[in-house]
Amino acid sequence: MIDGATDTSQLQRACGAQLNVTAIIAELISAGIAVDASTWNGGPSREHQANLARGLDPSAVPRRGAYRVAIAHDEPAAPMAASLRWVLAQAGISVTGGDDCELLIICSLGEPARTLFTAACEYGIDQLPVVIDGPAIRCGPYIRPGRWPCLRCHDFLRADWDTAWPALLHQPKSRQPQIHQHSPAPAAGPAVSAVLMQLVAARAADDVISTAEERVPSTYACLRSYGPQLHQHTRYAIPFHPECTCTRLLAEVS
Repeated sequence: MIDGATDTSQLQRACGAQLNVTAIIAELISAGIAVDASTWNGGPSREHQANLARGLDPSAVPRRGAYRVAIAHDEPAAPMAASLRWVLAQAGISVTGGDDCELLIICSLGEPARTLFTAACEYGIDQLPVVIDGPAIRCGPYIRPGRWPCLRCHDFLRADWDTAWPALLHQPKSRQPQIHQHSPAPAAGPAVSAVLMQLVAARAADDVISTAEERVPSTYACLRSYGPQLHQHTRYAIPFHPECTCTRLLAEVS
C-alpha cells in the first residue's frame, strides 16, 4: 500500500486504529526500506517512483536535468531520433541544438562517418551510435573517450573477421548526420519496423538516463543488435583493441 501515491491518512484509515501507520513508516524510512517523497527536489515525481520500483536510487533523478545531450541524425533516422528526443524529455533530460554537450548520440541509416566520432573524442564528448543496419538496428558501444572502448575498437574487431568492413566504412553517403534540436520528417523511411525504432529509441534513452544518474549503461564495452523481430536481441562484446589509438589515450588518462 506504500506506493508513493497513497498518503498516510488514507493508510491509517485502511489499517484501522490498531496500527500506528506514521510510526511504522518512520521505521521503514530509517531502515532504508521506504523513501520520503516530500524530500525530493526537481525531476518528475513519476520518475522518482519508477526508479524506486526498479530498485534504483530515486534521489538520482534530479541529476538528469544537468546532463547535456545532443542528437545528430541523417534524414532516414529522423523518426527514431524524434522518438529518442521525446523519451528523454519525458524523463527530464533536455536535448541541446548545439555542440555544447556531454553526450552526442548519432543516429544514422548505415555507418556514419568516423570523423564525427573523432571530433567528439578530441573534445572529450561521450558518444552513442545508433545505426539502422538493414532490417535491424545496432546500439552502442557507449563511448567515453580514454576510458571505455571506442568505435574504432569495434571497427578493428570487425575487420579481424570481416575483410570487407574497411571498404564498407569508406563508401560515400549523400548526407552525414547533423545535429538537430527538432527532427524534420523524412521524405522516405528506412526498411525497418516503426515499432522496432521505438523500442531501440527507448533502450538508448535508458542508457542515457543510466549515465546521467552515474550508473553504467547497458552498452558499455559492447553493442546490442535488435531485430528484425522485436524479441531478437544480440549482445556483442567490444573490448579495447591493441591497434586502436584510444588505448594510448587510456594510458594518458590513467
